[in-house]
Amino acid sequence: MSSHNLPILPPLSNQMHNSSSQQRPQEHHHRSKYDHTLDPKKEIAKVVRLNNNYGFLYSYTRNEELFFHFSEILQTASGAQLIVGNDVEYEYGYSDGGRAAALRVKVVDLNRMRKIGRVDKVAKGNNPGVIKLDDGLIVKYYDCICGRNDVVEVSLSSSGKKLLCQDVVVLESYEEKLLENSPWEQGRIISLKEDYGFIQSTSRREHVYFRYSHVKEEVKIDKCVEFKVVMEENSSPAARLISFLPDDSIQFRTVMQNDVRGIILTLPHETRGKKKKSQPGSISLHTPLSINDKTLSTVLFYIQDTSLPIPWLKQGDELVFDIANDHFDDSYCIQSVKLSELSLVGRTEGVITVLKEGFGFISLAERQADVYFRLENLLPKSIQKELVEIVDVAVGTEVSFDLSLKSQRSNEKENLRAHRILPLPKGSITTEKSLAECIKGTITNLHQDGGYIELQEPIQGMSFEEHHPLITTMLNNFIASDKQEIFYSDIQSPHENRFIIALAEAKGLTVSFVNDTIEDTTLLRLKITKEENKKKEDEGGETCETCQI
Repeated sequence: MSSHNLPILPPLSNQMHNSSSQQRPQEHHHRSKYDHTLDPKKEIAKVVRLNNNYGFLYSYTRNEELFFHFSEILQTASGAQLIVGNDVEYEYGYSDGGRAAALRVKVVDLNRMRKIGRVDKVAKGNNPGVIKLDDGLIVKYYDCICGRNDVVEVSLSSSGKKLLCQDVVVLESYEEKLLENSPWEQGRIISLKEDYGFIQSTSRREHVYFRYSHVKEEVKIDKCVEFKVVMEENSSPAARLISFLPDDSIQFRTVMQNDVRGIILTLPHETRGKKKKSQPGSISLHTPLSINDKTLSTVLFYIQDTSLPIPWLKQGDELVFDIANDHFDDSYCIQSVKLSELSLVGRTEGVITVLKEGFGFISLAERQADVYFRLENLLPKSIQKELVEIVDVAVGTEVSFDLSLKSQRSNEKENLRAHRILPLPKGSITTEKSLAECIKGTITNLHQDGGYIELQEPIQGMSFEEHHPLITTMLNNFIASDKQEIFYSDIQSPHENRFIIALAEAKGLTVSFVNDTIEDTTLLRLKITKEENKKKEDEGGETCETCQI
């Protein structure tokens, strides 16, 4: 490396300074490079080139080269001369011509400099960690036991254009600071992954995350544990100082009643946003229960309390379950859940007439119409076996399903879709009914394919209710229940609407339409209300977003 005996020049006179300032471009509103009263932030760089009266530095802070003039070199106490490869300290500024430059350049010994920073990334194996220094520098480290967000003091060293830190000393442990005021909790390990798992706590609804490194013993599912909880940067609870408790020493609930039946009022769901939160659903009991001097008519329904896939469930489905008292908040919820009956609202029947790879068509039993379905719309076999014997799907298979109308133009053919399809044993659907036997009549007309017979005595045909057995059963169940209204979750075709309205009004029920889309008044869902409930609404003078037919 070449050495330059460089003079240490004093600051320019005020006259020269004013002259040079006038030559600087007006758009740079920076302080004068000789104004040292502002105590600017020091930055670190390495000398990479030297010429007659200027040179260039590689800035570790900015990851770029900076120009400097020899007049900006400050004398060190040792009188060391500036050479290529020196580490220097400087201030960022501008030359007289407005060019970005290093000012007040001074040779420094990085090994003697101690800087404060915070661990941003923890070193693992051969992968370095990262420390953000208070002066803005980002440096890497290898050998130090420290945690993320720990406050550390370091020395610096350079290797080429890389800046490393060494002799890392932890000044303040972020983990210890968190644990000082964090609470002790108890719970049970409920799931394990490759190097982490989750604990169900008795003190909170959300599950607590933990890493195996925070457990001193072998981890196993269902192990009872005690631990401290800290909130990580993503606001999720995480367990620390985990220790094991005796097996079965933690109980979350007490079962109060077995094999209870109820109807789904609302489904559990997860709220949207950066952090998902599970919201419980609710179940209406068929028969209210008296437990601990409380009369229960509804209970809570949590996602984690059932193995049934929630997307396949629907409001109005009937479940069989146990009722348990939750020790966390003394609430009552369901567990050991089984599906016993699908909601009849929007339900109909038919026979599969076409089956292709991935899709098919169903012929409606109640009228001549074809309904499109995809094989993925079949109920999972885990649900099917709770309702009927498993039936292989083929052409001719009888099925029940939820019917909906997909958006279409007025001149298009009905676009009917089938969902939650349940294959039924043969003979489940009544397609024909014997009306009478040994009937007498006279042939009045013959043609190539058949003819007509005039009966001697008239016979009674199938009633409107017999033609639509599922709608009739649904309405009768509704009338017998305590519910005051039911909503169709899917849009029905005009044909189905007419059938439902005629049967409902014949039973003294009120039918209206609910507009979900506001803009499109052609896609409306049905709402059926009991007459006494409708009278209350009318007497109260309340309005709602429905239009009565």
